[in-house]
Amino acid sequence: MNILFCNIAWMKYYNGVTKEDKPINGGSYVDENGYAYECFNFRDYNGKCYGFVEMKGDMALELHYKDVKKHQSFIKDVLVIWVATNDKNETRIVGWYKNATVYRQEQCIQSFVDKEWDLFYRIEALAKDCYLVPEEQRTFPIQRAAQTGKGTGMGRSSIWYGDSEFAKTKLIPKIIEYIDNYNGKLANVVFTDEMLSKVIENKKISNDFEKLLDEGIKHFNEEDYKLALKFFNTARLIEETPDVLFCIADTLLALNCFDKSIPIFQKVINIEGDNTDTIQGLILCYDGIANREKTIEYCSRIVSLLESDDSEEAMEDKFYYSCTIFDIYVFLGDEKNARAIINEIQKYVNDDEAKIVVENMKNIIKENFEL
Repeated sequence: MNILFCNIAWMKYYNGVTKEDKPINGGSYVDENGYAYECFNFRDYNGKCYGFVEMKGDMALELHYKDVKKHQSFIKDVLVIWVATNDKNETRIVGWYKNATVYRQEQCIQSFVDKEWDLFYRIEALAKDCYLVPEEQRTFPIQRAAQTGKGTGMGRSSIWYGDSEFAKTKLIPKIIEYIDNYNGKLANVVFTDEMLSKVIENKKISNDFEKLLDEGIKHFNEEDYKLALKFFNTARLIEETPDVLFCIADTLLALNCFDKSIPIFQKVINIEGDNTDTIQGLILCYDGIANREKTIEYCSRIVSLLESDDSEEAMEDKFYYSCTIFDIYVFLGDEKNARAIINEIQKYVNDDEAKIVVENMKNIIKENFEL
């Protein structure tokens, strides 16, 4: 069995940094910034979890796993054990990925809509194969090699291949037994079809369309997306209006269920035609799954939709989405279309700030295609 131990900061849910869940014991960067890139390690992101572990350079996969070639970029079917140290300085197993893919180099799902959404990772697995143990049940200890001897646990590195004799004959068999027999609760949420199709059972409001819609919007605004979705799903059973469909698609988007959100947004467009809010939803979805061509397509549709609108807000949106298209073309190495976008922007930009951005775009062209 291929196995990998990863030492990360301690968190409750690894579903983003919040007031209630801040990373601790993750090194100087975490201490100084109050942030850890592993904070999303157990978030269901469109059916997968993407695991980050801090390390320098490439992983020497060929030195630790059989049949891996020197320049092979990844290895599949790895059991990844996530380890962290709590506020009592106790190092524990916090969770694991089964059937994971481990990459030699750090990976990134790059967002062209918002750079803060860039997702960095080294490991990925299906969300259904990812298990996060609740804080109070994290009882399996992992020793520190500095205290108990080389090969007996995690060393100074944030990763350990568990390839010592002690690990192979004593530690790993116990871990496998622990994992196979674990029947406790899980702290992570996996968005199954069953969960995403739940409805409200309360008979007092389950037949009141307007009440259901209002309650769904209320919970959506409170960022209780799972509950909001139940209200919207129930309203849809009464009447499948464009508003209800949009609310469902938007909620699925908020839950990072992009593949499920896309066809519903598209159904809204089929019913009522192009609408900026709906197209923006599709842009976010396609950006989230790194479908560059579709992101360009829907950004272009918004630009076309706003062609005859000379309001300040419309001009800003046109400029923003045109710049997004430009960035993607540069990323794809498409110089011709990148230059074409600059030419289009120059036809309508008139403020000094926008002109500075255009000059920067021209410099980007030079740096990427002329030097």
